[in-house]
Amino acid sequence: MVHLCLVFRNSTGKPINLQFPPGLIFEAESIKVQNGMVVQTASIEVPAKPVSYVPIMLDCTNVSRAPTAAAHGVPFRLGPVIRYPHIVEALQLLADRDLSEPLDAAMAHAVLGELHDGDPLEGWMRQQIADLPAKSS
Repeated sequence: MVHLCLVFRNSTGKPINLQFPPGLIFEAESIKVQNGMVVQTASIEVPAKPVSYVPIMLDCTNVSRAPTAAAHGVPFRLGPVIRYPHIVEALQLLADRDLSEPLDAAMAHAVLGELHDGDPLEGWMRQQIADLPAKSS
């Protein structure tokens, strides 16, 4: 997992609601540090304050790089939204899955990890996703 702390400035006097779409990449400015990807839509309310800090957890897109915990202070930039068809399909299948339990999030990460390596989305991967618990309404 890639752990980031986002800094927002909101001088509007009202809260602002932001949504980060699945597949959005946060790119480390160092090629030695892992990049992160939003797995499910992330909704964030930025309060009407001069500065707000919001933690976010992302799926790692390149496990061969150093984890973010070992890269304190490395800046990240907002990258593209991934367009690789197999990852897009997996993210669509994961959209209604409950990933709040660590083992369920780890299963989603394992499937996505295969896809980040360039493998196609196979039947067993679809089944692993289907076996994850659904989100409660």
